[in-house]
Amino acid sequence: MSNSKQSGENLNMTAATSMALPHSPEAERSVLGSMLISSSCIPEIIVDLREDDFSMQTHRDIFRAIADQYNGGNPVDIITVAGRMEQEGTLDKVGGTPYLADLATEVPTAENVMHYARIVKGHSDLRKLIMIAGTITKQAYARQDDPAMVKEQARQMLFDMDAADGGKDLEHIEKATIRSLQILEERYKTKGKLSGVPTGFRTFDNMTSGFQKGNLILLAARPGVGKSALALNFATHAALKANLPVAIFSLEMSKEELVNRIVSCEAMIDSKKFKTGDFSDEDWDSYASTMTRISKAPLYMDDTANVTVSDIRAKCQKLKMQTGGLGMIVIDYLQLMQTTSKSDNRSQAIGEITRSLKILAKDMGVPILLLSQLNRAAEDRDRPALSDLRESGSIEQDADIVMFISNETKKKGANVADEAIPDTYPVEVILAKHRSGSLGSVKLAWTGKYTRFDDLEYQND
Repeated sequence: MSNSKQSGENLNMTAATSMALPHSPEAERSVLGSMLISSSCIPEIIVDLREDDFSMQTHRDIFRAIADQYNGGNPVDIITVAGRMEQEGTLDKVGGTPYLADLATEVPTAENVMHYARIVKGHSDLRKLIMIAGTITKQAYARQDDPAMVKEQARQMLFDMDAADGGKDLEHIEKATIRSLQILEERYKTKGKLSGVPTGFRTFDNMTSGFQKGNLILLAARPGVGKSALALNFATHAALKANLPVAIFSLEMSKEELVNRIVSCEAMIDSKKFKTGDFSDEDWDSYASTMTRISKAPLYMDDTANVTVSDIRAKCQKLKMQTGGLGMIVIDYLQLMQTTSKSDNRSQAIGEITRSLKILAKDMGVPILLLSQLNRAAEDRDRPALSDLRESGSIEQDADIVMFISNETKKKGANVADEAIPDTYPVEVILAKHRSGSLGSVKLAWTGKYTRFDDLEYQND
């Protein structure tokens, strides 16, 4: 870079940083004055604004005193707020009781308080964005060898800023009942049709009505039991049969391995042949026709090894805009995901991931199928239990459905040659938690060489 160009850019940076941060003392004074003359507006204000939304420390002190006074069930006026601030040692700092009196007399009515509050909140958001931009600028200069980390920090800071806003307001039940009726009427018109994403297994769909929008579904098992295969079976059915866009995040297998597994399952070609290339003419014919079919399916894959929740959010939002919708998200698997948590406690970090994924499922209105490992204690049980969830933290609490795969045949044949295990045998999928339905289990037929599950009860339909 030339010296003149560099000096010009430095000048622009200096000019930008020397500009006054967005703020409106007048709007802040009007909000505080309204709260002092009309306590009826305080509940709405303290829901929309936080102490740090005010640009001036004096105004932050006054807002905190008013909010504390109100939340304590005490009257709010110039005298009571002045008394509280005097106890806290902040009254003289703001200019004493005369300043509070000025605030109250400057606003003739509290009628326009929410207009002033929106101005205060808007300027606060702009200040926070400027601070985020400044932090990211410094990080970009300091970590020029790691742009992916800088992008991740930027996404996380924006996500935290949104989360700090406190979410939606309380809503009167009438609006919810109208939406509930609309949903019920739609289901009545399509009686017999699933309300959620179809899984491809009738016995399973009978219990769950499919994977529901906004749900976090956990599928857990010990390694080598078939959880990745079952998840791919779910995803492939949703994309191929229901034509729903499905996003698959595989932190362990490559995209090419995923494709081979899907083809092996759909074309019923022995998965070992994909490693040796020992295809017969019949295999090649099946491979070609299956590849033609799945290449047109709305399946989207990502094999980034160090993916984070904010990565998934950004990529899925982009995919949803491109496709006009999203049917399901599959993540394989939880313990390999990265977190921006500074805690050394892995259980706490895992809990933050599952909470963020539950929020993502609700925000995007799609089911998220999350795969997870079970700890070694599961090998000593006849059936897995919720306590076997590895680094459980809040996994059980955040998930709407928790499913386990119990593969007794695999367990019994673990110490013998593969030939001792039949090609196809029953496997049990246990619903250990079902927030909106009953618990139970489903028997599926597992064919290992095709990495394929089938609905045992309807296999011969």
